[in-house]
Amino acid sequence: MGTLSLVGCSFMWDIVVDKNSIPLLACMILSGGVGCMSTATYWAFMIAFPPVCTKALGFGMSLGGVLTMVLTAVQMGGCSPEAPRFGVSAFFSLATLLQLLWWGVVLKQQHTNAAQRSPRKNAGVDPMETISSHSTWESSLVDASAPEVLALKVCSFCIHATTYALPSVLPFAVSAYRSAAMKQQLLLWMMVSQQVGEACGRMAAPIKRKLGVIPGVALGGLAVSFATILTFAVNPSVLANALSFRVALVVLPGIVFCSFFCYGVLQTLLFLRVTNNLF
Repeated sequence: MGTLSLVGCSFMWDIVVDKNSIPLLACMILSGGVGCMSTATYWAFMIAFPPVCTKALGFGMSLGGVLTMVLTAVQMGGCSPEAPRFGVSAFFSLATLLQLLWWGVVLKQQHTNAAQRSPRKNAGVDPMETISSHSTWESSLVDASAPEVLALKVCSFCIHATTYALPSVLPFAVSAYRSAAMKQQLLLWMMVSQQVGEACGRMAAPIKRKLGVIPGVALGGLAVSFATILTFAVNPSVLANALSFRVALVVLPGIVFCSFFCYGVLQTLLFLRVTNNLF
């Protein structure tokens, strides 16, 4: 379905129905639904595997966003909004090719895994038991107390609410700069920093049981970076007076990177805490 929605975007992105891009919106809704469903499916599946697999899954999922933003940076980086390096149809076509490449990798890996499992099944060996016997991971789902469960839910809600609200705030922050080209470049590199920061955060999240101050530092970094961007969004003149465009082109993406790096660390740690008694 995700591949079909990209194909639909390639051919219908410029079709307008009743002064609205209804076909493009429908394809985007379909893509978002597929993404959310696959995320929920993958995280539930990974509960049965060691923490390092959970970490690898999170990094792989966020890496997809990095590839998309790299494609966007190639299309628009250093260009005016009116003169991209290639058009919208080409962008969606390239994204479709990346999706098809992913399918090829998945099918190849499934074929390899099936070939490896077949001799073990013939020998009467359960592959899942083999995985467990060669892993130092110990499943330890915790009978957490009600206050702890509530605290985890509140923490998860705050982390995700802050993270998902930030992209909607970014256009207000860059409104301090009059030129449309300046706004476009700032938004572009902030979105690139968002995806790269999340991927790096997921990769950097520790899987050891004694985390020390890591969760607190990550939570504080997320709060400070969000508050900074929110301040610039509420008072754009503060940003314009404090930073020139060239400086803002470095500082604002850096703040966004910090925010999503902390989010990547915290989300990974929360999931591991719920499934594996990490702290």
